[in-house]
Order: sequence, then structure tokens, then C-alpha cells
Amino acid sequence: TLRTIDDALKIRDYIEKFAVKKAIVIGGGLLGLELSNQINDCNLDTTVVEFFPRLLPRQLDEDCGTMLKDEIESRGIKVILNAATEEILGDGKVNGIKLKDGRKFDSDIVLIQAGIRPIIDLAKSANIKTDRGIIINEFLETSEKDIYAVGDCVQFKNQIWGIIPACMEQSKIVAASVLKLKKVEYEGTTPKNTLKIVGLELTSIGTIDPIKEEGAGWEILRKSDKEDCCYQKIVLKDNKLKGAILFGDNKAISYIYKKMEQDVDKEELRKLLELYIYECSNCGAEYDESKMDVLFKNLPKDWRCPNCKKPKKGFKKK
Repeated sequence: TLRTIDDALKIRDYIEKFAVKKAIVIGGGLLGLELSNQINDCNLDTTVVEFFPRLLPRQLDEDCGTMLKDEIESRGIKVILNAATEEILGDGKVNGIKLKDGRKFDSDIVLIQAGIRPIIDLAKSANIKTDRGIIINEFLETSEKDIYAVGDCVQFKNQIWGIIPACMEQSKIVAASVLKLKKVEYEGTTPKNTLKIVGLELTSIGTIDPIKEEGAGWEILRKSDKEDCCYQKIVLKDNKLKGAILFGDNKAISYIYKKMEQDVDKEELRKLLELYIYECSNCGAEYDESKMDVLFKNLPKDWRCPNCKKPKKGFKKK
């Protein structure tokens, strides 16, 4: 595993000492992908093994996850999805891994970056209720009165957050609770990440996949430009901004952060994302980029209007 600078130095020394040629990174999350990129830059044959069916399932939807996978593989890194590691192979020295489906992959080094695991031993020994984490209420109080928990070790409403914004928000509430000022209740933290993945800007905030949410009123504005590896998705509910993915282009980031949970102007959003509607000069049919998988500029030259078959050049931007 890689958690400290000492771990990094040990990995470097191991690679040099044993002339490592092949590396496997278990975990296709934020840290796993960044590590795989660094290992690949050291001219090692690099493979990422991810348990989930797409990369970064908490930060990206399926389409953006596929785009990220394609970009990573274009850099020479292999990506194996739906892959549960059963065994690390070797006798005194690692030589590969075995998956639960029986597949085996050779490797000279295996690096594990599989996310956080709450340490709850102390809470258990104190007979405090635990599950995957230490169970807390809306005031960050555990099952024992006046004993509080905060951070990556806690579980609230069956969820473990494991992100810095959650720790910051929880720390304010637990401070108020300890001071007997129980006025603010914890309701969970809006997922929020802004970082670089293999050198590409990524912002993911709030609800990114409304298909999983209940109720009507959801609307999506989306820009997908596979040629430039750019994906932008804005999620609205009843005209309020509820979430966004900005991948490869984050010029809208300040607007998104400012307008979260507020009413927004959809035309303003269109301009910000440079999403346009093109109209056929013959039949009036519209090509709305926010609802299409391909931007108008990236359509084939021989593309024609689905209604009247007029050539692409017969469309004008509205």
C-alpha cells in the first residue's frame, strides 16, 4: 500500500532492486488511478484492477467513466473492470494475482489502493455500536451519551463519507455538541471533489446520476466531446442546480460552486458550457447538443437531417 513517503521510497527501491517490469494496481479510485499513472511513467507495464463496473463510480456517471477509461488506456495503462481480487500469487516474492472469476494476471509488484477502511477497534472494545464504521446520530454522538466520533471512521445513515469536506463539516457540529450547543444537525455531506486525474481536471459535486433518485422534475444538460476528452454534465431538479460533472474542462467550476441548490438560468448554463441548438433551414428540425451524444461539429461530413435528409451544411446555429 502507499500511504506515506516511506512507502513511496520502499516501492521505488523494490522496483530498482528486482528490475520490476510489470505492475498491478488494485483499486481504480482517485488514488489508484493517480498511482497507476505515476507507475506507468516509470516505463512499467501497468494494469489497474477495479472491483466496480466502471471507474470512479461515486464521482462519474457511466458515459464519463467510459471516457476516462478510454483516455487512461490510450496512455498504455490496461484497465480491468468487474474484477474482484481473490489471491495475490507468489512464494516469497509476488508474481501475480488471481481474480474470483478464475482469471490470472502476471505481475512483479502489486500495489493496493482500495479506499479507506474505518478503524473501529477502540469503539468495539468500549461497547459502542458499530457496523462498517462507528454509528453516530445527527449530533455526531455515538450510542454512548457524551461520547462523539468524527471523520473517516464514522457511519451516518448507513453511509461512510471518507472525504475531507465531510470531516470539516462534522468537526463544526461536534464542537457545538461538545459545548452543549446542539442547534445544528448533521444531514450528511454533499459529495464534492475537485482534483486532477491522470493530468485531467475533474470536478464532481452533488447528485450526478438522477436515475437513482426518487421523484420527477429532474433535467440534465450535457456536453460530451470524446475527441477532446471533455465531458460536462449539469443536473437540475425543478430548475435548481443539484449536481455536476466537469471533466477535462472546468471553466464552469466557480459558477457551479456558487449556484449549488439555487435556481439557475438554463440559457446562461448553455452559454457557459457552449451548448448550442442547430436548426435545419429546410424543415426546421433541431439538433440540441445538450441532449445528444455527439456535438454537432463532430458529426460526420456526410450526416444528414433525420427528417428531410438535407446535408449537415444546411443547419444553422440558433
